[in-house]
Parts: sequence; C-alpha cells; structure tokens
Amino acid sequence: MHSPSISNQNSPKGQNSQVGQKTIVKGRIWTQILDLKDKCIKETVRIAKLIKWFLSLVGTVLENMLPSKKWSHEIFSFTKKEDNPDLFEAPVEKKHTLTLGGMPAFCTAKDDTQYISMLEPYETFFIREGVLKNTLPVPTPDFVKVPPVTIEEAVKNVRDELQKGNVYLHCKAGYGRSAVVAVCYMMSVLKNDTDTDGKSKYRVNGKKMDSTNVDFNRVYDTEKLYKAAYEYVKGKRPQIYTKDRHEEAKEWFRTYENEVKDW
Repeated sequence: MHSPSISNQNSPKGQNSQVGQKTIVKGRIWTQILDLKDKCIKETVRIAKLIKWFLSLVGTVLENMLPSKKWSHEIFSFTKKEDNPDLFEAPVEKKHTLTLGGMPAFCTAKDDTQYISMLEPYETFFIREGVLKNTLPVPTPDFVKVPPVTIEEAVKNVRDELQKGNVYLHCKAGYGRSAVVAVCYMMSVLKNDTDTDGKSKYRVNGKKMDSTNVDFNRVYDTEKLYKAAYEYVKGKRPQIYTKDRHEEAKEWFRTYENEVKDW
C-alpha cells in the first residue's frame, strides 16, 4: 500500500502543483536577470557619462591654461545707489557685476557674490560647501538642448540677484549652458535699454550695438536682437561655444517675449 504523501505526489493534482511551483521559480529568476540587466545598462550609461564629463573638464582646464584664456569674464555691470550705513551721509553707489565663467572648483565663497549654477548634482563634487550654500541651482544636463523654461528660470535668477549684488553665473566650463543664459539675459537688457539715438548703450569692441527700428513681434527682429546679444557676450568672453545653441536662445525669447520686461 502506498503512503498518502507518495500517492498525492503521483496524482495529477500533485504533478500540476510541482509544475506550477517550478514555473514560478523560473519566472522569479528571469525577472531578477532582467532587473540585473537594466541595472548594468544604467550603471554603464552613468559611468560613460562621468567619463565624458571628466574628459571635457580636463580639456577645459588645459585650454584655460593658455595665456589668451581666462576662467571667467565680467560680462555686464551697473551702479546702483544704496543706503549709506551712516544715516547722515548721502546714499552710496555700488557696482553690481555679472560674471560668466567655469565652475568655482576649490574656491572659497565670496560674501558679496551670489552663485547661479547650471550644473547637475553629480558635477558639484569639486565645489566647496560654502559656495554650494550660496548657490541657486538650475540643474541642466550637459550636451543636450536647454529648454526655454530652464533658461527662463536662470535668467530670472540673474535678474533678481543682480539687483542685490554681484552674480557669478557658471556651468562646467562657462562655454555652453551658462553662456546661452548670459546671451538671453543680454537680449532682455538690449531690448529695453537704448539711448535716444536708438542704439544700445552697451558696446562691442568700442562700438554701440545698433537696435534701431526693431519690431520685436517679428522673427527676423528676434534674429537681430539675438545677434547683438551674442556678439556682446562673445566680445566679453571669446571662448563661449554656442554653435548648437542659437535656436535655444531664440526659442526662449519667442516663448517668453511678453514677460521680458524692463530689467
């Protein structure tokens, strides 16, 4: 006589139960394999991204060691009257400066400077805690298109913080992401700040930039405004690289044109 346990195992019901258990185990193993595959792909992409970023950083550092290059440049400045600490004295004039440059790696934070960073979190490990605490981050991926909404956030930060004091605008090298923001900010400045002769009071190589008879509702005038702003920023920081970013600035202006007020 067979024992009940052996009889149950040999029964069709017992055999189906064993097959079902094996199927579940195989399914779990296959799921784990697929999860491991996805993790390996993501890690490979992350490492490749870091290698590309690091090589780009090394190239930038080496390039800026040339006598003709600088890590940062003063792009724009204005003077603003501020209250004098001595109540019996006249207001004092203070210079507010926008500087465009590479990331402030290993630098000590300046008390009179607000940093605006286009870096992603993984790019900040060379930056000291003091600088990070005084930074307004606008995380933006490198080597890809910067959307208008991101440019708008950065431009507004530049505008607001410049009213308070000095601003240091940067990405990794100060060539691409932050450069397009600087160009867009200057587009807003040039749109509103002109002399009575119809020419901008800001100069490129000593010459006023012509903005006469600009109709800002037309595409070709956006082209003209962009060209003037781009030439202005490039005149200040010659190594900016925005070859693939021209349309980003124009798209930002067309999207937020009605919000580009007198800054």
